[in-house]
Amino acid sequence: MLLLNDIVNWLQANELSCPVKQYLHIDCPGCGIQRSMAALLQGDVITSFKYHPVTVPLLLLFLFGLLQLLFRFRQGNRIIVYSYLFVAFIIVTNYIYKIVLHKLT
Repeated sequence: MLLLNDIVNWLQANELSCPVKQYLHIDCPGCGIQRSMAALLQGDVITSFKYHPVTVPLLLLFLFGLLQLLFRFRQGNRIIVYSYLFVAFIIVTNYIYKIVLHKLT
């Protein structure tokens, strides 16, 4: 548990800055994923979802991708393609939602 707290503290202390937000002063489609990951590692799923709703599906996609590399599931490649499309849909939908509500800054 101490190692997980160290990882979360390190993530929070060393957040990467978004060049889009830094220079254009608007959020990019990926803004919030790092904070979402830190909240998820702390066990706060609701806050993680509020920061960015794609974090859990993206982690599941990466996990399945690793399992596909190890076990070569028969329909694994097709599942990965559809999962990528699903994750992209969540990212685009979330970004449009932010634009409509003017919550980009």
